[in-house]
Amino acid sequence: MKYKNIELDGLDIEIDIEAAKGFIDHRALKKKPLTQRAFDQAMVKALQAFQVGMTPTELIDFTCEKGWDGINLVYTAAAKNREMMAMQETRQLNTVNQSRLTRDIGTNEMLEDKSWAN
Repeated sequence: MKYKNIELDGLDIEIDIEAAKGFIDHRALKKKPLTQRAFDQAMVKALQAFQVGMTPTELIDFTCEKGWDGINLVYTAAAKNREMMAMQETRQLNTVNQSRLTRDIGTNEMLEDKSWAN
């Protein structure tokens, strides 16, 4: 089966066909259409997704979400690391804010709080 001049019959069973089509469409939208060889190479890289703790389909979708031209395991690992660090910072900020609410705010200030109204 062909999709936009790319042969999909040899696609590995671990790769969702809709994800592969999405990758082809993504590249076309960026005005960087794929050759069969470039597509095949990208799908081989997608099969190495376990190295960054993802499935091939998740890696393809992640690549498209980030707006990248191709699948790159190093970039993916770095982006996932940045996301993890941001989540940890958010948790730490929430912990600090919660401790202030329970320990540092007086009863009158809590009763007069209108921040919920925003």
